Amino acid sequence: MISDGPSDPRNGNREWVPYHVARLSEFSFSRPDGTSSSTPSNYQAPPPPRRPRRRWAWFGCLPAVLLAVVVLVVILLLVARQRDGEIERSNGTVLPPNTVTTPVPDSAAVTATCAITQGLITRECAIITPPSVAAGTRLPVVFLLAGLGDGPVEVRGTGDWANAVVARNFMLVTPSGISNSWNAGTCCGIAKATEIDDVTYLSTLIDEISRRPDVDPARIYLAGFSNGGMMVYRMLCSTDRLAGAASVSGTKVVTCPSKKPIDLLHIHGTADDTVPYEGGAGIVATLMGVTFQPVPMMADSLSREEGCSSAPTETRGDGADTEEWDQCSGGTRVRLVTVTGGTHMWPLNGAVDATEEILDFFGIR
Repeated sequence: MISDGPSDPRNGNREWVPYHVARLSEFSFSRPDGTSSSTPSNYQAPPPPRRPRRRWAWFGCLPAVLLAVVVLVVILLLVARQRDGEIERSNGTVLPPNTVTTPVPDSAAVTATCAITQGLITRECAIITPPSVAAGTRLPVVFLLAGLGDGPVEVRGTGDWANAVVARNFMLVTPSGISNSWNAGTCCGIAKATEIDDVTYLSTLIDEISRRPDVDPARIYLAGFSNGGMMVYRMLCSTDRLAGAASVSGTKVVTCPSKKPIDLLHIHGTADDTVPYEGGAGIVATLMGVTFQPVPMMADSLSREEGCSSAPTETRGDGADTEEWDQCSGGTRVRLVTVTGGTHMWPLNGAVDATEEILDFFGIR
């Protein structure tokens, strides 16, 4: 047995040598040329020992992670500041003459961008019109609100709204929600989390558009899909500028009544698993801690708020059923269209074309 002096890493006078190498040094091996060596000719040195992993290596990414968190916090604070921000009327883009118009893809309609500054954020919108409007013509206007996660372009395309603008000769305005969301009261997304004042933004935009010489201020309508449809109901509590409103796959998540009697249309699919027809919470709503009332119960509540004095007229159709309360305050009406098997999508083909249904209900023909 050799002493552990030469191979002991604690010996400060000698360089440490692995034990198996030190052991081999006690022997002598002959080479083919007659010389000798302390290691055999076929000896292979073992691989060096692995260095232990540095469990703290991930700390190298820490500065980037912290920077991302700081940037996110700053963005949220800037967005949150919008709650207290004053509205700057229109930046000269809502009222005509619009300096630039561009064709809408796959349509003869044209669009102009517009913007309203609220607090520290400039919120864009789009104004879509027929390619030519006769001088002196005043157009009805539909404001269209997208659902959570979608923007104005998506909701316009899904409902084929640009072609409808040309066919029915009206103006379409598509506002933008913060991070593609609307603060509808108890829902949804960044807009709700930071308590964005969407009511003031939309009210100001409606007021500005109503001032245009090519707009009929008595025929201003509001429609929305999903979270946008929820925002429609919240707006009814605050504005009396609207002549009619429609919600598709949305629901009412506020308890306030409409500021004035108004024509209301609600379209909903029975197989909607995001805003369930039978009430409760879908997957997205569960994550946000929101539950919804059953759609038939909501429609019945709307009819009472609108002062409807009689039971609804029911019409059974192939793939869709309609209930309508038509003896309401001020001669208004409430209509519920139930799409059998309809999911959380904008109905465009099949039993119901939601775009056509809404425009017919608004009397834009």
